[in-house]
Amino acid sequence: MRPNVTSIVTATATIAALTAGQCGPFIASSAAAACPDVTIVAVPGTTETNPDANPHVPAGLLQKVIEPVKKAARPQRVSGLYVPYPADIIGGSADALGYSFSRRTGVDNAVKAIQKQSSKCPSTRFLITGYSQGAHVAGDLGSSIGSGQSPVPADKIIGVALLADPAQAPQGEPTIGVTTPAVGFAGSRPGGFGVL
Repeated sequence: MRPNVTSIVTATATIAALTAGQCGPFIASSAAAACPDVTIVAVPGTTETNPDANPHVPAGLLQKVIEPVKKAARPQRVSGLYVPYPADIIGGSADALGYSFSRRTGVDNAVKAIQKQSSKCPSTRFLITGYSQGAHVAGDLGSSIGSGQSPVPADKIIGVALLADPAQAPQGEPTIGVTTPAVGFAGSRPGGFGVL
């Protein structure tokens, strides 16, 4: 199931607004010319990536959102990382052990990607996004960061934008595209997003 064009345009506008609105004050503070002001950490959906994927190669539906934002954000320097993880539901190989394993691995890999980028570029801030299973991963990551249960500090994060989140909550989270409270098929994410 693919979201319609309106959803993609809405997601693009949301990510662009978060990026443009938040990275302006940080342009001069980048550690080096090669360091981006903002890195968009994108978690692709089911079957859109794999554990061996190159995180610097655009992947899945999110590339239709991230790549235009990177171009439109200039003069701010915006980069993208596409988190590699099993992106599996059932577990069809020895490396893919089902949805829960895939989701946990995605969270771990996203944390590692943020930590690696932060060690090279201490002033870079991050926007976390995901689509479908990737939104579940990105939302769980945002929740753990916002509640102080992640090694990633909340002040490094400028926003979390989720597209088709299986753990969408009916309240406490801004939701675009629905007129009544809605819960994702995985049930509401306990604890919400804390300070995020």
